Amino acid sequence: MDVREYIESETTRQSGTMAEAVGMYMAWEKFVNIKNSGYRLIEEDLSMAFRLIKKVKKTERFNYRNVPVVFNQGMPAMPPAHVPVAMGNLGKAINSRDSHTLFETPGENADYFTREFLTIHPFTDGNGRVGSLLWNFLSGTIHQPEPMPYFFGEA
Repeated sequence: MDVREYIESETTRQSGTMAEAVGMYMAWEKFVNIKNSGYRLIEEDLSMAFRLIKKVKKTERFNYRNVPVVFNQGMPAMPPAHVPVAMGNLGKAINSRDSHTLFETPGENADYFTREFLTIHPFTDGNGRVGSLLWNFLSGTIHQPEPMPYFFGEA
């Protein structure tokens, strides 16, 4: 599947708008550039992806979600007050020297960090789309995207 098809399918699956699909494509291009440059992702890259997908203007103040979230299966997401610290820790963990050797394969590494990101659930909307970018970046499939696993049961 090519990137355009993947973004269209993810946007449709997650009830996104055409504007959000365009934003996701822009975020995808930035993640490809990061991958091609050899740099590692940082916390701000995940926030940038959210801003592009949800069309948050650079002049608007950015905050992580400030409301509680409960997943379909009844499991609560992290309390809002803990989200900023958890995202900072996640960014540091992804970038640590040992992060790429935590598991035997890039896929296992991608699964671990993406599940952590989705459990934190830092944004009010768009977490699945940002998660799919993160998962494809870490699993090495950013150029030929693959659907990420359902970490919390079927969609």
